[in-house]
Amino acid sequence: MPNETALRCGTCLKKPPHFDRSYVCADYAVPIDQLVTRLKFQAQIGYANLLGQQLASILATLAPPDLPDLFCVVPLGRQRLIERGFNQSVEIARCLQRHSPKAIRLEIDLLRRQRDTAPQSSLARDLRLKNVRDAFVPHPQQFTLLRDAHVGIIDDVLTTGATLNEIARVCKRYGAKRVSNFVYARTPASV
Repeated sequence: MPNETALRCGTCLKKPPHFDRSYVCADYAVPIDQLVTRLKFQAQIGYANLLGQQLASILATLAPPDLPDLFCVVPLGRQRLIERGFNQSVEIARCLQRHSPKAIRLEIDLLRRQRDTAPQSSLARDLRLKNVRDAFVPHPQQFTLLRDAHVGIIDDVLTTGATLNEIARVCKRYGAKRVSNFVYARTPASV
């Protein structure tokens, strides 16, 4: 949430994540879940525009110091990209950038997945953490973009935060000063 009074979940209080903040448009529940499902699994790319516009409305509420210097996306593994034919995070990011109130650089190849991982949705929380550990690396010709940058990571759904946390850890390891997540939907804590 964009305001400073937003509550932190119990998990984040016990073990602070590597990312600094998450901005989310909606809970991942009916009917929102259908938008994401249609985009991600039925290749209805037009939904990326709607998701990107809604994320852009969050950007419009942020003061300049809270805006990222650059956006990156959650990279898909090679096999999943071949199967799906597109990366939903890239599609959302392109639409977000188009509707953004401020020009923010989009680096879709800033990070890469160095190994294919099991789908996070099929795993329990503790296995999700292990599944993505050391799965991401910066592109060797672009890692200098991370130095002293406020990086905005774009994704469709935040569930346990394992993937976004691992990406934030990698970004900070390579010099990012801040990492914020811009995610369309979040699984409610009770799920």
